[in-house]
Amino acid sequence: MSTLIIRDCLGPEEHPRLVEIWRSAVDATHHFLAAADRDEIEQQLAAAYFPQVRLTVAEREGHLLGFAGTAEDRLEMLFVEASAQGQGIGTALLGHAIRHDGARAVDVNEQNPEATAFYKSQGFRVRGRSETDDAGRPYPLLHLALAAARPRPHLIRRGSGTPVLFIHGNGVDHRLLLDLDDAFADGPWERIHLDLAGFGQTPALDDDGGLPQLADWLDDLVAETVGEAPFAVVGNSLGGLLARELTARRPSQVLGMALLAPVVDPVQEHRTLPKRTVLHRDEALLNSLRPGEALKYQEMAVVQSPENWERFRSAALPGLKAADTQAMDRLAARYLLDPMPEERLRGYTRPVLIVAGRQDHVVGFHDQEVLARQFPDARYVALDRAGHNVHLDQPLEVRMLLGEWLARLHS
Repeated sequence: MSTLIIRDCLGPEEHPRLVEIWRSAVDATHHFLAAADRDEIEQQLAAAYFPQVRLTVAEREGHLLGFAGTAEDRLEMLFVEASAQGQGIGTALLGHAIRHDGARAVDVNEQNPEATAFYKSQGFRVRGRSETDDAGRPYPLLHLALAAARPRPHLIRRGSGTPVLFIHGNGVDHRLLLDLDDAFADGPWERIHLDLAGFGQTPALDDDGGLPQLADWLDDLVAETVGEAPFAVVGNSLGGLLARELTARRPSQVLGMALLAPVVDPVQEHRTLPKRTVLHRDEALLNSLRPGEALKYQEMAVVQSPENWERFRSAALPGLKAADTQAMDRLAARYLLDPMPEERLRGYTRPVLIVAGRQDHVVGFHDQEVLARQFPDARYVALDRAGHNVHLDQPLEVRMLLGEWLARLHS
């Protein structure tokens, strides 16, 4: 195949051919567009739209096959002749617009999912939505922006078999759930323990670092590490919310969810919480610890003991010390998902395990019971003498419940 040339448009003399390309592409992809609206836009292209953008064309053997238009940092238009689609022409035009024209944002018709998928494959992410197009016509727009460079995740992979992804909570790292690795070691499971962006050894996100961006990053990580293979997910606290979001995006791929003290509602004021309770306080133990470590331990420990402290020291404390506090502040500033995953998880029938601690003053245990009712194959357990670190407070019981959940995955 001859060389594809990307160059500036020569001017109005090439506009008629660009209109032909536009009409060919629109007829092939914009089936939602009413004929009258299509004809109106076509009539305005050369006179009104083309003069407002910098036009770049794709040419092969002297024949124009596609074009792109940019204004400031926005890609305003990109169309490829219908007969030439699938040959990398759109990718070449987009790459040129990004590298040479500084394009960082684009609007896509929501009713054109192929275009949305294309831009997502090139690193764009949905940042908003409008109910109508710029002219007020009833064609919803998705507002996409080029994502910042994604930090490479720190991963620990153990074993072989069906992947199980472990997603930790806010302020800690992969070591919190690495404590449970032995519960999976005897089965056909590849355990993938990760540090979320901004925690442990994974750098923070470069953008605003809110919960939607963290969810996008996690989804990209799954695409890179698991691909299209079936996998199960274990999530704790914030990780329990991210696990549900991931499942809502990949319902046919996720074999089941185990949620340990999961966040149900990101807004703390909306949660049903028990009063902060310490069932057993070990003064001798607390006095033997460094003041900062004792404070962190007291924030979560329900039944204080040397054994419980040792589990906290090895599983939770390292992540607490390694967390990027600035990244946590950015996450807190946009700690929401809209829509919530539950709105997209109706009908999810795979095995679900939800374990809560009755003394969990962070996320509670009542909301988790309500959440469990949504899933036809869910088991909900609220463990006494357990707080937010439920698997550290009741390690044997949680391992037993995880074993039952794993058996359900293969039943």
